[in-house]
Amino acid sequence: MKYCELDDFFSQYVLPFVRDVINCHYYRWHLNQLKSKGVYDSICKIIDEGKKATISYSKIAFQKELARCNLFVYKSNIQKGKEKEENIKRIVKMISKSYSKEEVLELAYTEEEYEEAEKGLFATV
Repeated sequence: MKYCELDDFFSQYVLPFVRDVINCHYYRWHLNQLKSKGVYDSICKIIDEGKKATISYSKIAFQKELARCNLFVYKSNIQKGKEKEENIKRIVKMISKSYSKEEVLELAYTEEEYEEAEKGLFATV
C-alpha cells in the first residue's frame, strides 16, 4: 500500500471514527487533552483534507508531523514533571538527614525544587 493510499484510508475512515469515539461522553477528558495539545485540530484538518476531491498529501503530511511534534512536546513535559517529582523526593530525604540548603544546591538541584521539597516536608509534619 502506498503512502497516499494509506493517507486516503486514514483521512476518510479511521480518523473520522477516532474523532467520533473521542467526542463520546465517556471519552470527553481525552478530547480536552487532545484539544489543548493541538492534536485534535490536526486530526480535523486531515479529515477535512480527505473529503476534498483533490487531496493535498503535503497538507496531510504537514498536519501529521505537527500532531506528532505536539505529542512529543507534551510527552517530554510529562517526563520533566516526573523528573522534578523524583528530585523533590530525593531532596526531602536529604533535608531529613540534615543536609544544608547549600549542600543540596551544590548537587545540581534547583532552588525551586528545594523550596517545594521543604514545603512538602513541613506539610507532612
